[in-house]
Amino acid sequence: MLNGQFAGAVTWASMVGDYNTGYTTGAFNRLIRMDHPDLMKQIRIIWQSPLIPNGPILVSNALPADFKAKVVAAVKKLDTEDHACFIKAMGGTQHIGPGSVADFQQIIDMKRELVSAR
Repeated sequence: MLNGQFAGAVTWASMVGDYNTGYTTGAFNRLIRMDHPDLMKQIRIIWQSPLIPNGPILVSNALPADFKAKVVAAVKKLDTEDHACFIKAMGGTQHIGPGSVADFQQIIDMKRELVSAR
C-alpha cells in the first residue's frame, strides 16, 4: 500500500492508545518504530472489527468445583496483587475479567463456517 502496489490492506492493531503512535501494539506501532515514523499520516483506516477478546483462560470442567474455584481465585489475586508477575505469566499487559461464550460467539461462528466450507 505504501509503495502504491495495493489500494487497501488488512492488519491488526490494538486500537488502544494514541492513533499517531500506531496505538499501543500491533502492525502500525511496529512499522512506526522500525522505519515509517509518518505511517499514520499516510494511511486511512476504513473499517475496524468489533472488539475481539483475547483467548480465554480455561479451567477444565473435569476438575472438582472447589479446586476450579481456587485456581480462578489465585489467578484473579495474582492479577490484582502482583500485576508485574501476572504480566510475565500471561505474556501481556492485559487484566482479566469475567467472560462468557457470548463474548466469543462471532469467533466460534466464523470457525464453524470455515470448517464447514472445507
